[in-house]
Amino acid sequence: MSNIMASPYKHPQTGVYYFRMAVPKKLVPIIGKTVFKKSLQTKNLSEAKPRFTECLSDAQKQIAVAQLKLSNSSNVVLNVRDCAIIAERWYEHVKNEVDTSGNYDLFLKRDVDAEGSVHEFGLSDTLSLYGSEVDTATPEQLQELADELKEFIVAQLDREGLVVSSHSESFRQLAVAFYHYIHRIEALCRARYNRDYGYEAISNPIADKPLSVNPSANKRQPKRQKASQYSISNVFKRYHCSGIVNLAT
Repeated sequence: MSNIMASPYKHPQTGVYYFRMAVPKKLVPIIGKTVFKKSLQTKNLSEAKPRFTECLSDAQKQIAVAQLKLSNSSNVVLNVRDCAIIAERWYEHVKNEVDTSGNYDLFLKRDVDAEGSVHEFGLSDTLSLYGSEVDTATPEQLQELADELKEFIVAQLDREGLVVSSHSESFRQLAVAFYHYIHRIEALCRARYNRDYGYEAISNPIADKPLSVNPSANKRQPKRQKASQYSISNVFKRYHCSGIVNLAT
């Protein structure tokens, strides 16, 4: 099988045309499959050709993004406002997840002891920086924070169609922005625990504002996320383990 087919392939049994393209072996772990394959849903060659071209373009874009990720490179440089917009889009995504599932303990654990006292432990409690420390942190400290939040940041960048090196200034600025929105998520979860379903942690939303880079990413067409995404992440494993220890003390 050639890497790129020059024209739509016609299935010998059904007569339906489809697109097929091999994924470079080194990119398989990133893309998650060995081959791009999609039915063009037609037996008419003239209809199949433009659909084939569209599939080819999409596959090539995915390969280009995967190559950037493999080399830990970037395809954009973000400013502070871009980072805030991306972080707020992540907040909106997570808000929808927790409001749909009711799993508020994904970000904020709450325990009531025998005397009726409430004890809380949030995801922010597992991070290396606390409170206003983020405002005076050194690049090394911000990099540590970025490493701690990497899974969240990369997942949102994937939804945006952006690639940012995890050791870049842009990525560290994203970590700062996400840090502040984690506290907003915790505030949202706290309100939901108290049966306040009208509470909103954002007073002046910017999630729908365009980014200054990569206009195509501003279409905001998020990929469907698996329901188990959060529960299996290393970030949440650390959070849940830490929460058990802290709530038990």
